[in-house]
Amino acid sequence: MNQNNNIIGYDSQTGQPIYGNQNTNIQQPTQPQMNTGYTQQPTQPQPPKKSKKGLVVVAVLAIIAVIAGIVLFGNQDKKEPTNNETPNNSEVENNNEQNNEQQNNNTGSSSDLIEEEYTGTKQNLTVATVGHVDHGKSTLTSAITKFYGKYKTADEIDGAPEVKKNGITYNASFVEYETTSRHYSHYDMPGHADYVKTIISGSVKLDGAILVVAATDGPMAQTREHLKLLHQAGVEKIVVYMSKCDMVDDNELLSLVEMEIRELVSEYGFDGDNTPIIKGSALKAIEGDKDGEASIRELITSMDKWLSKKENHEISYPHTKINAAVYVLSKEEGGRHTPFFNDYKPQISSSTARENGTITLPAGVEMVMPGDNVDMTITLEKAMSFKKGDNFQILEDGKLVAVGVIESIEQ
Repeated sequence: MNQNNNIIGYDSQTGQPIYGNQNTNIQQPTQPQMNTGYTQQPTQPQPPKKSKKGLVVVAVLAIIAVIAGIVLFGNQDKKEPTNNETPNNSEVENNNEQNNEQQNNNTGSSSDLIEEEYTGTKQNLTVATVGHVDHGKSTLTSAITKFYGKYKTADEIDGAPEVKKNGITYNASFVEYETTSRHYSHYDMPGHADYVKTIISGSVKLDGAILVVAATDGPMAQTREHLKLLHQAGVEKIVVYMSKCDMVDDNELLSLVEMEIRELVSEYGFDGDNTPIIKGSALKAIEGDKDGEASIRELITSMDKWLSKKENHEISYPHTKINAAVYVLSKEEGGRHTPFFNDYKPQISSSTARENGTITLPAGVEMVMPGDNVDMTITLEKAMSFKKGDNFQILEDGKLVAVGVIESIEQ
């Protein structure tokens, strides 16, 4: 074999063999080359192998980075203390300031929010529109203001502000208007629960009420409950407005609804035979319909003639057993977090005294939840001076948990 044709190496770039007769700068090996009888193939460069351990480390670091980001992002939000945490003094002060500010806003004295003391010369009566949901209470109140007061739309009345009074939070709209002989302070509570709270707590002391009953439905469940609460609160006279009469073409059906209303009014202790019942459409009155307007004016005339200022000359005497309607404050109102049961023993507080009492629930009522209203009998350890229609508070370790109004005296 020609020595000059011996392969002495391979080009590092191309991998081609280098023969002895080519001009090259490759250093000759110090050891003699062994002829093996076959041609050596060029070796392709291989990429470095990745370490599995390195991959695991990278993955762990990535997870840690994600967790750290979540923690940092979460700290941007306001942290609320858990049950086992105690807020620092600055947090407590800030919360107290916010609560005080909210309470001040809720108890503000605005003519659009809550009744201001009437200082005119006319007799002032406090009234409210009551009745089943969607029977047209706010529409009627709006219609009255169109002809007798500062006009408010039904939407404005429905958007009643939140009021806090006598430890109770409720929503109510207040309007006022005058006739030739009287001034009326008029409340409209958009929700059934708001009405219950205001009547039972005594936050609104009514001289009379306008019961609204839709001619399309007749008396409903809340119609009954509102009549019952009015009677429990000592209201003696009401007037009735049959709304949505424009939607009923059958006069005989209207007469049947009126009869049903009179029977129900009598059932709850009012003068069903003589109570004025006015048929009309408050919505039509707002829209300019003459018959609708006439029904509003007839209603106000009936209020002037039939309703009277509530004069309470009854004397309170000591009693040890009373029947009452009670509203139990919800957790959000600062009341109990749990229900109470029969033989519950709180303190009963009036404007003049406080005594321990034992509560007896009606048959079939096993417990009373926060936010409920319920009738009950209260037996006092020592006599307290009460009369029908008086309001009182129920306390637990000095904390207000319920309010009530006395329906009747047993002993």
